[in-house]
Amino acid sequence: MIRELFLGDVSLSNFVWQSMIFIMVGLVSSFILRHRSSRAHQVLFLAMIAAVIVPILSILVKHYELGMFVAEPVVIQPQSEDSATANNYEASGLFSAENIEHKPAPIEETAVLAMPGSQSTKFSWHSVLLSGWIATSLILAARLLATFILGVRLLSHAPPLDCKRIQEAAHLARAKLGIAKDVRVCSSDDVRSPVIWCWRRRPVLLVPSAAERFDNRIDWAGVFSHELAHWKRRDHISGLLAELVVCLFPWNPLLWLAKSRLVRLSEQACDDWVLATGQPGTDYAESLLDLTPGGQMAFVPAVVTSKKTLAGRVRRILEEKCASPHTGLRWSLAAAVVTGCIGVGIAFAQTRPSHPTGTVKIKAGRLASIEQLASATTIKGRILDPNNEPAYLARIVALPMTSYGAEIHLDNKEGYFELPWSPTWIVEGQAICLMARGRYDRNEAAFVEVPDLTSPVTIHLEPGVTLTGKVIDPNGRPIDATVVTSLAKPFRCRAPIRYDTTHPHHIDKSRQGRFTFSMLPYNQTYKLNIRAEGYQPTELTVDTKDTSKDNIDIGAIAMQPQDPAKPAIAEEPPNPDLMKEFYKVYRVDEGEVIKFIKPPFPLGRQEYLTTMQNFLTWDHFKVFFHWDGEPKPHAAFTGSSRLNPVLRYALRMSVYDFNLPKELDVCLPHGDWVVRDESSLQEQLRALEEIIYSESHKSIRFEKRTAEREVIVATGRYEFKPHPSGDYPNRVHVTWDGKLEGGGGKVDSLAKLFRHLERDIEIKIVDETEPIENATIRYRQSSKLSRIPADPEHRSERLSALLDNLAKTTSLQFTVERRPAEVWLVTEDTKNGSSRWPNMDIRTMISALEL
Repeated sequence: MIRELFLGDVSLSNFVWQSMIFIMVGLVSSFILRHRSSRAHQVLFLAMIAAVIVPILSILVKHYELGMFVAEPVVIQPQSEDSATANNYEASGLFSAENIEHKPAPIEETAVLAMPGSQSTKFSWHSVLLSGWIATSLILAARLLATFILGVRLLSHAPPLDCKRIQEAAHLARAKLGIAKDVRVCSSDDVRSPVIWCWRRRPVLLVPSAAERFDNRIDWAGVFSHELAHWKRRDHISGLLAELVVCLFPWNPLLWLAKSRLVRLSEQACDDWVLATGQPGTDYAESLLDLTPGGQMAFVPAVVTSKKTLAGRVRRILEEKCASPHTGLRWSLAAAVVTGCIGVGIAFAQTRPSHPTGTVKIKAGRLASIEQLASATTIKGRILDPNNEPAYLARIVALPMTSYGAEIHLDNKEGYFELPWSPTWIVEGQAICLMARGRYDRNEAAFVEVPDLTSPVTIHLEPGVTLTGKVIDPNGRPIDATVVTSLAKPFRCRAPIRYDTTHPHHIDKSRQGRFTFSMLPYNQTYKLNIRAEGYQPTELTVDTKDTSKDNIDIGAIAMQPQDPAKPAIAEEPPNPDLMKEFYKVYRVDEGEVIKFIKPPFPLGRQEYLTTMQNFLTWDHFKVFFHWDGEPKPHAAFTGSSRLNPVLRYALRMSVYDFNLPKELDVCLPHGDWVVRDESSLQEQLRALEEIIYSESHKSIRFEKRTAEREVIVATGRYEFKPHPSGDYPNRVHVTWDGKLEGGGGKVDSLAKLFRHLERDIEIKIVDETEPIENATIRYRQSSKLSRIPADPEHRSERLSALLDNLAKTTSLQFTVERRPAEVWLVTEDTKNGSSRWPNMDIRTMISALEL
């Protein structure tokens, strides 16, 4: 709230018009009620208090977003495919070589360059006016404090008055007003007219030292009744608050006018009390005329402050226009309630933005929905290398969302980027931070703060720094550990920027137990979190302000073993608010089969991926989830957003289960896919049709057809045999080139081995083998297993070699046959809906049907 008030996030006009309204209403009401001074005083005082409280309350309402009206959220409308192509961007800002036909519009030369450490300074009249406001308020507050101190000093030097006649008049006035406390009467040479000091437990009346020599015409009982009425009415408190209001808002002339009128109404109300006690009006009026004006002291005026206002008071008394001094309990409650209701109504009668974690959800059809943060926006810019050339293969993220970013592809000739962004990612007052790193073979990086989202930002990569170190046990031996580095800056969620694992048994002894982080920007403080099984977690910070070092060796980091007698240090739990946000957005509601979530993603996504799934890099552009009561990631993909990978990864279809013509491999926006696990493939495809139409306006259809396709038929009975080559004698060889450098694994059935093989070679395996008891099957495979070409000659050769190696180690027989099978054919409705074949010739149609 303070920041909003003093940094200009809330317009000063809100203060002006709200305070003006209340003061004007108070002044008008006090004029209407002028015949009842006590009520007029009360209404004007409430109006002055509301003139201060309501604007402040309005700021609090805006700050905490409690307004009665909800603003319409700003949503990024999905672009059509043609529009996306023309702009050379996909919806997420990731460039696709398959979708670029035109060059993006160049950034204007006047664009703001967000260089590290660059700042723009402008003369601000707002700051000048604000400084003048604060200075004036401090001067008035100091004056008020000095007045109070002078009053205390005056009272400390005032001796008791030894005059029986005046003492008796004071006691008589106290009795008439029903004041139970004793009243002291003191004298001072510094007062010219009787005043009252109310800032003690017992009121003190101050009179001039020569009061006992005054003419007996002075009606001391009436004068003291007037002063004690100030005590009874608590005018010293209302007077102090009025002074403080003026100190807070000295620029408002109506407040000065209201304070002056409040003093006059206070005097009139006290005059009403004098006459209400039975004092003759003529005697009291004559006494006022005989007194010398004494000005104002310590928030309570003297009986006579000036001759200018005295005439009106005397005329009012003599014309018997004084009314009852009582305000009445019902009136006071009603005035307070009405003022409070009006103030609260004005304060809350404003628009609040959509909730920070609010999303906009659109039903794409009967089975599908599309969801996105309501506060979605885009950061646009360009990345250049140190030579001012487009930084191809560079990557960039908007912190803290390091699990989603953009890459500058070679086809992006000018190096432009777009990053989805949401203001919900940062807290109030936090800068928008971007971090970029160069291509894999160049140690280049950049960290910038974006001052203005309305202008494109240009990022210049600079030489980066490398952090290295070695993780050892207390005996100096390298150990297997995971090291995660992140910025030491606080963010709303975890923001890991790099991670590495140590290899204690690396062939190169110099690399045993070592970790390396390259392409890090200088002038940042990094936090390294090191964890190893059986050891206490370790955390340290590294400063990179010394730009003369291109490599900072942290040295050996000795991990202390975990004490078995003590409980292990638990991992830092995920943020419960962010996790709640994630499950709320990524849940699949009843009746839904697929939910498509567009970037910018909620921060709960990153909290879930980094703490629950250990997805620590910033290369995961989109994630495929399956829903079985909660969202669980089953694939992460960084390539194209076309239909083919959606079918393969989101719906987990094999390439041999569908036929997708190249012209129908439509481009979809980047985003996360959540698919209901228990739904049928047919339901999933229908839901996918709805999303495709919503995003691309293409009527894509999936139809199941029967066609012949190439399959591998496995027969015989499984019996493991070592391969004749002697390599890996206890492993099934899964290779066509004889190499087994691709790693391996183990399964507990032939069916699982075949499913694993199908995903790599993209050919259906028909299992007609004899049943066997569950057995552990260990295998070793080639890293080039999936490189079986489409041309018949090379395909047949490599496939035969693969099946031959499998037969030698499994005792099974494998043959390649063509068999009828049900295949999902992808088609498109034409504009008139009469045909589902999109501009295909007869050969293409026959090929699609025959596969």
